[in-house]
Amino acid sequence: MNRKDASIWPEYPAGKWMGKLQNYREAQILFAGIELDIFSLMENPVSAEALAEERGWDTRNCRLFLDALTSVGYVEKDENLYRNMPDTDCYLNRKSELYLGDYLMFWKEITSLEDAAERVRTGPEKDAVYRADGSDSYDFRKMAKMAKTEMYTGRVQAFLAAMKECFEKEQKIRMLDLGGGSGVMTAEFLRCFENARGWLMDQPSVTGFTAEVMEEYGVAKRCQIVDGDFKTDPIGTDYDLIVASGIFDFVGDPAKMAKKIVAALRPGGLLYLDTHKVSDDKTQPAPCILGWLSTHLNGLDILQTDRSIVTGVEQAGLEKFRNAPQHAFTGYIYQKPESKER
Repeated sequence: MNRKDASIWPEYPAGKWMGKLQNYREAQILFAGIELDIFSLMENPVSAEALAEERGWDTRNCRLFLDALTSVGYVEKDENLYRNMPDTDCYLNRKSELYLGDYLMFWKEITSLEDAAERVRTGPEKDAVYRADGSDSYDFRKMAKMAKTEMYTGRVQAFLAAMKECFEKEQKIRMLDLGGGSGVMTAEFLRCFENARGWLMDQPSVTGFTAEVMEEYGVAKRCQIVDGDFKTDPIGTDYDLIVASGIFDFVGDPAKMAKKIVAALRPGGLLYLDTHKVSDDKTQPAPCILGWLSTHLNGLDILQTDRSIVTGVEQAGLEKFRNAPQHAFTGYIYQKPESKER
């Protein structure tokens, strides 16, 4: 047991714990700034007085808040003028094409751990009842809308980079996106491969928005959107490519779903697989473990380990083709053997 002794330095530095408090405060002012939409007002240098007058805010507290944002590197200050740092302007200025403010606020709300201590004491909330497959655990339509821009922070780029190495530009390709959400990955694939045709399957609550995205991206005529449950409904056959991005946590038995995918692929067809890279003991990666914790504390139990997903896919008869570029998820590309079907 460690004890207080003025003549001896502590065995373990306390900075690890003190730093958590600072991180919490930095997150608080970040979310307050997004709520105020203050970052959309600082694309160009502006004074605290001008901001306060424009928005009807308290001048003194506006200046204090801007100084706090400056202290943690969200904005910069020159004399009495404040301006977004370049990355802040990129992701938190509502006028930016890569604006993530609403996305961050959405996930802040649905993954909040404010009641974690109470959940540990008493268990899940009494009215928190989820389907076994987790298909009602989130507002997937809103999630799709929020993720539309976030997809461009690495996920779409990683996917297309991999696909350009797997297919020829002019090749005729039949691709299926399972649980495709916003449809951004499918839409960008179809824009990249002009002779490709796409099918995308998701819940009816989601696909209305998906259809809007396909129209927006100019690929609606080459993409058929299918309402349904890919676990239980037919998914078609003879695909050159099936995309399964982050869906295997919702399928129950990975091997069973993998067999269904194998049956839907033509010989030589590819599976683009994203997992959350969860460790065997379900303690890593921390962003995933913490991101799912709020629903898990309320009774959901669907998170699959990376090993269980990969094992199920390989047991179904798919062979490792290559790793996809790394990004927020872990990408693998598997191939159905040319010589045999399972």
